[in-house]
Amino acid sequence: MQRTITLLLVTLLAAFGTARAGTTSTLSIGPGAGTSCAEGCGDNPNLLGTGADVDIYQSATGGIAKLLQPQLLILGIPNDTSNLYAKDPIGAVTYYNPYIGGTPTAGTSAFATAGTYGLKGAVIDGFFGDLTSGSQIYSFLDLKGPTSNTNSFKAWAADDLSINGITADDFGIYVFALSGEDLEGLGLVNVMFPGGLPLGTFVVGYGQSYWDWKYCEYSTTLSNAGLTNATVKSTPEPGSLLLLGPGFLLTAMLLRRQAAATREAFQRVRSR
Repeated sequence: MQRTITLLLVTLLAAFGTARAGTTSTLSIGPGAGTSCAEGCGDNPNLLGTGADVDIYQSATGGIAKLLQPQLLILGIPNDTSNLYAKDPIGAVTYYNPYIGGTPTAGTSAFATAGTYGLKGAVIDGFFGDLTSGSQIYSFLDLKGPTSNTNSFKAWAADDLSINGITADDFGIYVFALSGEDLEGLGLVNVMFPGGLPLGTFVVGYGQSYWDWKYCEYSTTLSNAGLTNATVKSTPEPGSLLLLGPGFLLTAMLLRRQAAATREAFQRVRSR
């Protein structure tokens, strides 16, 4: 009898412990803390400029909205079939809980690992392969759902073509794990990419909460995904400027000589 009761309790605990409260697509991607669109603009998608700064904003409230560590930041780079990032390209992670009035807290980043919320294994480092026709990002990564199904290859390719003029045959997928704090309701985590992201890169988020014996999945809809729409202007290296200096001087000398020769020839013509 006692054994039967024990087994029943274990079964009930397991059932409650793995119960799911469903999904809410309340994660918005913005162009960084302090910008007018940091909390998401619903621009379908939100434009991120160069992507030097991006953020995930949790628009839901309450205890069930608190995303556990790590939260996942997902990139989709058009026409990328190889691993662009042998090292984690993220320069800094900063949490604001809540975003308005919260104290900035430094976080960390790393390549996401297999098994995190059901995530499949990477091809190499943080590269998880290519999203192609007929796929959508969350199911492609085997992340636990239900999740938003609006971030499909078809939708991304259409937006990249209309906004950036890019014809995408695939999107190389990268996943990063952000840690340092749970992301609370109305909280924001800012992620800095020194040098920015490639033009046409899509950015979405994913996370899970655990509240009242239930898990809840949080994802990003296409209307609040992020998309880079500008490239970083390159600045000549100091050494290059030094090399250009003598060239400018030589050009100026040649132009001066040519002008002097022209004046001399003109004066000879007038003196005849």
